[in-house]
Amino acid sequence: MERVTKKNINTVKYWNGFATDGYSESDRRRGGNICKFSHVLEYIKPNLDVLDIGCLNGNFYNFIQEKGFNIRSFTGIDHSPDLIALAKKRFPRHNWQISDCYSLPFKNETFDVVTAMEILEHLDEPERLLQEMKRVTKTNGSIIITVPNCNIIKDAAHVWSFTTTDIFAMLNKISSNVKISTICSANRYILGKAIINYTSQLPQ
Repeated sequence: MERVTKKNINTVKYWNGFATDGYSESDRRRGGNICKFSHVLEYIKPNLDVLDIGCLNGNFYNFIQEKGFNIRSFTGIDHSPDLIALAKKRFPRHNWQISDCYSLPFKNETFDVVTAMEILEHLDEPERLLQEMKRVTKTNGSIIITVPNCNIIKDAAHVWSFTTTDIFAMLNKISSNVKISTICSANRYILGKAIINYTSQLPQ
């Protein structure tokens, strides 16, 4: 992985700037990132407890709802108070919390699925987030991440650039059961899935 900018502009103030009704309406019309979210949803079984880290305005839950996909519970966290307020306004029945992603306010092994989509490239310490994701994921639960593929997508808010090899190596530190793929047009995104503390269901 390669650090592509020295200054990290991903402040609370920066992300508060995305908390607008106009952004939400635009997101609703396009169904979130249809390609990315569709591929992530393929890895999620019905009736599970899902945590979405860096949930923005609830755009992934919006996609799940419009697809009619059934989950048991959905929790979203973000460090932007304005984005969390907007998510609460849009989907008041679900759990939205302001939180530092390096110190999640949940007990060990709380969730069946923990997602972080387009988050790692914005952090100074991406591997620290993965360790915290592992902590709150149940045995046999899944961590699912997406990142831009290398330098295909360039953004001033991106701190890191990743290859598929980088993502495999990072996830392999927390799981022995890892799957990596490239998705969307021209392999625009890297999608990684890790099963945590994987144990066989077969009799010993």
